[in-house]
Amino acid sequence: MLLHRYRIATRIGFVVGVILLMMLVLAVVEMKGLNSIRKSLDDIVGKHYQRLQIAQELRFQARNSAVIVRNVLLVTEPDAKDLERKRFEDSATTYLSLLEKLTKQEQIEEENTIINSVVEIGEVTFGLWRTIAAAENGASPRQGMEILKAEVRSHQWGLLDNLDALVAVEQHLAEETMERALYNYEKTKSVMAMINILAIGAGLFSVAAITASIVSPLREITGKVDSIANGDFSTRIELDQQDEIGRLATHINRMVEKLDANEEELEKYRYHLEELIEWRTGEMNEQRERFISVLIHDLKGPLVPIIGFSRLLINKKELDRSKLNRYLQELHESTTKLATVIEKTSEALRQKRSSFSFDKEPFDIEELLHSVSVSCRHAFKTNAVTLVLNDKEIDEYTSSGEILYSGDISKIRSVLENLIGNAGKYASSRVEISLGSNNQSIRLTVDDDGCGVDESYRQRIFEEYYQAPGSKCGTGVGLYSVKKIVDHYGGMVKVEKAPLGGARFSVILPIT
Repeated sequence: MLLHRYRIATRIGFVVGVILLMMLVLAVVEMKGLNSIRKSLDDIVGKHYQRLQIAQELRFQARNSAVIVRNVLLVTEPDAKDLERKRFEDSATTYLSLLEKLTKQEQIEEENTIINSVVEIGEVTFGLWRTIAAAENGASPRQGMEILKAEVRSHQWGLLDNLDALVAVEQHLAEETMERALYNYEKTKSVMAMINILAIGAGLFSVAAITASIVSPLREITGKVDSIANGDFSTRIELDQQDEIGRLATHINRMVEKLDANEEELEKYRYHLEELIEWRTGEMNEQRERFISVLIHDLKGPLVPIIGFSRLLINKKELDRSKLNRYLQELHESTTKLATVIEKTSEALRQKRSSFSFDKEPFDIEELLHSVSVSCRHAFKTNAVTLVLNDKEIDEYTSSGEILYSGDISKIRSVLENLIGNAGKYASSRVEISLGSNNQSIRLTVDDDGCGVDESYRQRIFEEYYQAPGSKCGTGVGLYSVKKIVDHYGGMVKVEKAPLGGARFSVILPIT
């Protein structure tokens, strides 16, 4: 339909406007039609009543003329006679004028017959009346009366009877025409009322049809949308309309198609994620098992000599002083090693638990690095490893106090201790530390001349509990904590090959 190209509001407004305009035009037409009918009826009724009035006036003039003729015969004075003769002529002239006016109007057969009879008898009667009125003054009244009785009377009564009949006919026709006019008027009014009712009914039907054309597709859309909301993405809205509802249905269908495609894609991702989670869970379990296995091995190693030497001490009742000292020395070293393993494991777990709570305060990161390096100096010397900080050996280095950073000093200390400690553990003879900054970031590098980290393990060594093959005593938590802390500050940590031949750990912290 043409209206489907327009908006619903435009369509409704257009139809309502057409209905109102139609009703207005119909009302104007009704008013003009009724006025025209009434005017026509008034003309028709007016003509009949006019003819009735003429007929009544003819009858009056005929009777009046008869009376005047009789008066002419009765009066004796010449002046009186002349006056009555003049009155007769006036009455006759009026009569003829009325008769002429009546005969010129349209007549029906019944009226025409009576009027013809009136004309014929009237000519004879008025001729006799005129003869009697014009008689010589010498004629006696009795003679005139005789003439009236002998010749005029029969014609006079015939004229008056015809005039009475004409009046009766015109009166009947006037009443009949009035009744017919009123009947037509009432009938026309009823027809107009019926047309009005039909027009209103048509308008209401149009409004109902438009409402149904809007509500019905909306109801269908609502039902389909409910199905879509319940997860049935195969649902489609089938509407062959070009209006807003049709466009809405088209957009909903496109949306459902995209949702369906996204659902399929999401299902693929979900399946892949489940596989990844399963794989990662298995890998983490494997890492935990390896961590626990290493931990058990580290704990079991010192326990073996402790158990062995303690059994010797129990079984040997007498021992010389030298053997006793050696046994006790072995027991002391084993227990110390066992305590060290337990302490390192506890410290690593504490670092993991505390790596998600951060304070914020400004501090000198260069001074902190120098302090951590000094604290590691003894262990480095024990392992014959030289520690260099910004191209100077640690014993010769002094902090400039110019590199400030805002963060949690304990977390940054943990990062430095883990990186420097790992470097000292794997270095053969040298560890070099470099710290620098610009207006945007702070860069820290820790190089060693050890065995380095194979490229295939460089991403995984930051995973929780992971330990690359060939790793020395550790928990797999230290580098994981380093990564979490650096990520918290929006920084980056990576491992690559160092110029010294071992591993280079680089940390970049943005300055905010």
